[in-house]
Amino acid sequence: MKGDMLIRRSYYGPHLTCIKYPQTLEVLCKIHDGECGNHAGGRSLAQKALSIGYFWPTMRKDSTEYARRCDRCQRYKPVPGLPAEEYHPQNSPWPFMQWAIDLVGPMPTAPANKEMMIVATDYFTKWIEAEALSSTKEADVERFIWKNIICRFGCPQSIVTDNGTQFVGRQITAFFAKYGIKQHLSTPRYPQGNGQAEASNKIVLDCLKKRLEGAEGKWVDELPGVLWAYRTTKRRSTGETPFSLAYGTEAIIPPHITVPSMSIEWAVLTKTAGR
Repeated sequence: MKGDMLIRRSYYGPHLTCIKYPQTLEVLCKIHDGECGNHAGGRSLAQKALSIGYFWPTMRKDSTEYARRCDRCQRYKPVPGLPAEEYHPQNSPWPFMQWAIDLVGPMPTAPANKEMMIVATDYFTKWIEAEALSSTKEADVERFIWKNIICRFGCPQSIVTDNGTQFVGRQITAFFAKYGIKQHLSTPRYPQGNGQAEASNKIVLDCLKKRLEGAEGKWVDELPGVLWAYRTTKRRSTGETPFSLAYGTEAIIPPHITVPSMSIEWAVLTKTAGR
């Protein structure tokens, strides 16, 4: 016990706050279809509840049932299938060393005539940066890389792109040379050659579909929430959230604010002890 909270020890993660109904439903609602939710399946939903510090005995069963009852999940979940050929994964030895970048669109026209999206994924942490664009010229790609990658995570060693004109022109080539970035081009007319980018595109688009329903023109407004949900959800390939691999700690998300947890209690105790 910690005050009024029942705590369960965890050997591979944070100490878990034991909760019961209706708090369990509140947590599932917020991490599934709330501001930080990505309409994850039952297994991922239960794993996220654990990773943010909550536990109850029937959490896996409840998570599976909650996801199964979600109308949007049933209508927009991807159809499973086998890949056309064997995957050849690429690895990166340290965070933010290598990124995959791709353009997605056209999307439904949003305010300011934004109908394209540029998506970048770090190979190590699986962190995704994405932004809506009204044009896809070399200058737009250069501005995105400068603002969203270099100014936040430093100069990458390499970037993987397709052969689009906005990625191979003189201006963007000079930009890569200026910052010592090696560019690797995927095979023309073969999207799987930039597999990391294609996988990220699919994740972002699937999450947007589940959030938007009939309001497709609002995808620009929903994009930051989709990225937040993705970054705070454990990835099967790493076993960690992109946020924790990038910053060394888990993010505080809405369930922590309304449902007591050790994450908040520890922060309060640490702050009080430092006075």
